[in-house]
Amino acid sequence: MTIKIEEMSSLDIEEYDTVIRMSNHGMRWHTLKWRKVLQRFTETMPIYLVAKLNGNIVGVLPSFLKKNAKYGNVINSLPFFGTHGGPVVKSTIENQLQIKRRLLLAFKDLAKENDCISSTLITTPFENSSNFIQETLKPAFIDSRITQITTFPKTDNIEKTIMYTVEKRCRNAIRKAQKSGIEVGFVEDIGYAKILFEMHKEGMEKKAGIVKPWRFFEILFEEFPMGQSSNVKILFAWKNNEIIAGLLLTYYKNIVDYFTPAFKAEYSSLQPNTLLIFEAMKDALKNGYNIWNFGGGDRFSGVYKFKQSWGAKDYPYQYFINIYKDIGELQKLSIEEILSEYRWFYVFPFKVVTMS
Repeated sequence: MTIKIEEMSSLDIEEYDTVIRMSNHGMRWHTLKWRKVLQRFTETMPIYLVAKLNGNIVGVLPSFLKKNAKYGNVINSLPFFGTHGGPVVKSTIENQLQIKRRLLLAFKDLAKENDCISSTLITTPFENSSNFIQETLKPAFIDSRITQITTFPKTDNIEKTIMYTVEKRCRNAIRKAQKSGIEVGFVEDIGYAKILFEMHKEGMEKKAGIVKPWRFFEILFEEFPMGQSSNVKILFAWKNNEIIAGLLLTYYKNIVDYFTPAFKAEYSSLQPNTLLIFEAMKDALKNGYNIWNFGGGDRFSGVYKFKQSWGAKDYPYQYFINIYKDIGELQKLSIEEILSEYRWFYVFPFKVVTMS
């Protein structure tokens, strides 16, 4: 079997996305629509590798290059928090590991050719060959994380299935929200995106979290226009005609990604976010989406326990970090300085930073 690795060209676009759809663990983040979002938002260069067998694409590996003349370039598969990358191979192809190996080695070559100090490959939570990836990349560091995912069986009785899947504390919270006079609905007016952003910004600033800039939301909805058939949706919760919570979701294949929740703290006791999730899950199951990806989190946090109450299980994934040059100068920087130099990109685990 002769496999040829090359950079994706404009002629490969349609075939590329078909590979993602036909794979077992390709996610929205691998698609070319998401590439456009990342390219516009990070203002960096995408380098997408394709593996071809007899002229046909059988595997892909997306990445972005962040240039930095002062400290050195870095390459990520993929950048921006919450985004997974890594190699994707058609599920119908034999010798999948051989194709993955060629793509992984080509990714390391890309890093060296582009004078990178480090490369980071972030696997998906559905990856079933993480040990093989580790053996192939031989990373200097591994940053292991988890995402929380609820998987629903196919059902005709949607509401009953959700209530059976979630924990008792979650069922109680849903019923409390239903009795509190909260109304929930999807919106299609782009003006509502700004309302969601403002709630998100206020909430994240209160807990010193990372705020997704408004520019990101602008780009997201330019690439995924709002509407009933959109793969990005917003729903809100109202109390006495006031918006008190919102939720942004993305949809791909049979997966819903819990992307940006937001709520007004003074109404948290009414459980509006709980009702939003419940109604969104009902809508998702009705439309054939049975995997709900809550995203990552700290196992010891209240947010983790909240997601767990929805029947979410832990799915591990890894950051595989290779180092190609001396990182001594970078290690002397503060975490804030590193984040500023490599905005939205991963360089290396912060545990290796030595404060000067």
